[in-house]
Amino acid sequence: MSHGRSNQLRELQQIIEEISREIMWVNEREEEELVFDWGEKNIDLYIPKKQESYSKLMSTLEEKEKDLNKLKLKVDSLLKNHHPASDKIEAYMDTLQTQWSWLLQITKCIHVHLKENAAYSQFFKEANETYSNLQKEHENIRRKFTSDRNTPLENLLELLNGLEKEKEWILENKRQVQHLVNMSKSIVRLRPRNPEEEKSSSPVMVQALCDFKQDQCSKMLVLLVPTVQ
Repeated sequence: MSHGRSNQLRELQQIIEEISREIMWVNEREEEELVFDWGEKNIDLYIPKKQESYSKLMSTLEEKEKDLNKLKLKVDSLLKNHHPASDKIEAYMDTLQTQWSWLLQITKCIHVHLKENAAYSQFFKEANETYSNLQKEHENIRRKFTSDRNTPLENLLELLNGLEKEKEWILENKRQVQHLVNMSKSIVRLRPRNPEEEKSSSPVMVQALCDFKQDQCSKMLVLLVPTVQ
């Protein structure tokens, strides 16, 4: 009996150490993501890096899941054999499973953040390009199509023909501007994040893209709204 108890004690120590290591690992990954600064202004620089780290994280989690499944088999075997400390082992395993579930919720938040950041970046890239093109064309039209009371009729007719050729370009840009207007309605404003940088005298609405629940509390990774105007 003494020998059996010694074996059970060693099994308990071993399984608790294994579970504890995994809990610590999960907690470290969780903390890394929670402290990540999504308010960095240079989106084009940090988003590709974050996308790369997210892909690596997902690959790591896939491998870790295999380890956790093996660990669960060990736990199930001890519980099935009615280990004297089954309640303790089960409690530790429940904690690990809860922590693991929280980390998976965070990865969903990261996915949504990256999607919204990509849409935000693409919108402003298109908007800035369109604005630049319109400015250039505006100056070009002002420079090319000038006339006064002394301009000969022949030259005026030539200017009118030139304007007709510009009409197609103008219509195309009108469609592009309308596209951007429609697109803006679904763009989540990613800035401001720091209240010291951008102060508002009126209430600022926030949109929670996904929830991260912990015990009785609900932590939320949020992006600031309103929609870009």
